[in-house]
Amino acid sequence: SLSPSRVSSSLVKEKKSAGFADGWRAEPASSLRFRSEEPLSVSGMVGGGGVGSKPVVDNDDGPAGYSLNLYDSKENNITLCWPKAPYECKYELQQKIDGQWTTLSDSIPHSKVMVSKGHLEPNSKYQFRLRRQTPDGEWGDFTNPLSAKTLPQGTLLLDRPAIHSRSERWVGITWEDPEGENSANPPNYKVEMMETGDQGMATGWKVACSKTDTTGIRIKALRPGRSYMFRVARADGAHAGAFSNPSVPVKTMHSDWFRNVLGTSLVNKKGETVDIATLRGKMVLLYFSAHWCPPCRQFTPMLAQFYEQLKAAGKDNFEVVFISLDQSKEQFDEYLGSMPWPAVPFEGPLRRSLADKFGVRGIPNLKILSTDGHVAVDNGVGMLSGEVFQQWEQMAFASQRAEEEAEAAREAKMKKKEEARKNKKNKGKAKEKTDKKGQKWVCEGDTCKMVDS
Repeated sequence: SLSPSRVSSSLVKEKKSAGFADGWRAEPASSLRFRSEEPLSVSGMVGGGGVGSKPVVDNDDGPAGYSLNLYDSKENNITLCWPKAPYECKYELQQKIDGQWTTLSDSIPHSKVMVSKGHLEPNSKYQFRLRRQTPDGEWGDFTNPLSAKTLPQGTLLLDRPAIHSRSERWVGITWEDPEGENSANPPNYKVEMMETGDQGMATGWKVACSKTDTTGIRIKALRPGRSYMFRVARADGAHAGAFSNPSVPVKTMHSDWFRNVLGTSLVNKKGETVDIATLRGKMVLLYFSAHWCPPCRQFTPMLAQFYEQLKAAGKDNFEVVFISLDQSKEQFDEYLGSMPWPAVPFEGPLRRSLADKFGVRGIPNLKILSTDGHVAVDNGVGMLSGEVFQQWEQMAFASQRAEEEAEAAREAKMKKKEEARKNKKNKGKAKEKTDKKGQKWVCEGDTCKMVDS
């Protein structure tokens, strides 16, 4: 057995400006003047995985090769979106007014992929079309006209759906509808989705579920590592077809959890790139440590010896990954040279963000992660032995089963809630039938009327 000192150095956190690993960043909206002198709010959605975050390859969609799409519609405004051009250019947006195409703006910058046209009449139809400059500066063809309709005045919308859970291939969403749930005949719902990165804006909203009587569903058959938004509307009854505001963008997990957490590659002490896929299916030990930390320098040789003993014994179901908190690249390289395992590269903010993500307040710290990326052991620094390693294995490989049980419990809770709604709905229908059966037609002379039986 190997036993290090129980002393732990304090870790000083550096406060840095937050980056945008997921979601979108909204640039300030600007107002552009145009010939009809009506307001056109132009906003750009940029940033990792967000709306219009990447240029798209043109597809065969009308004369322009791309399409103008409806993003949202309200009583007095319509929001449009389109795919970002693969080259620097300007866009021109037109509206059909009194039978004539009228330019709303011909100077929408390349970074903007969404506009909101305001001061419209409720419950009215409008037509729009878009074109962009070609690489040589000439104007290209217009898109096919897009017809859109504002909502009737007084339309009640559902709140935007909330993200319930996610995986690499599905996203679970829920929404609230107090009015519908308290009704004797709860409504059905319709859900639509939009992929918000790459070519998602080129296709617009798609039906994810045409009809459901629940207030939560799991949208399946999604693509790993992609960003999506969802919206919901009542499928019948009052205000049917009026969609909620879109959900916040949510990115599906990569098919391998470690790509979401540790990036795309690691590095070894020789400076060689190590494929992150080598972690697939393994228990991962994240080793937060630093060269300047005396307790770390005491524990590292013990961990290295323990690591080599396990590998020599044929244990290939685990891997250690060094997360450096060193203050310079030189310290990082020197310290990594004493380790037989790979490390997260020193360059970039990922090392520090991992310390924040896993709540590391002192080092050395050894996080034992399960095969699905959950923390099975908060800190494995201490006694190192075969018995301890077996305990790590039991907890690491059991965490996935625990998560599956938790997910099953959440599903059961949602199912119970929906069964209660259905029972309430069925009781309402049963009451209606009882009322009808409790009466009968009685004819006297030339008059027939309904009376209680």
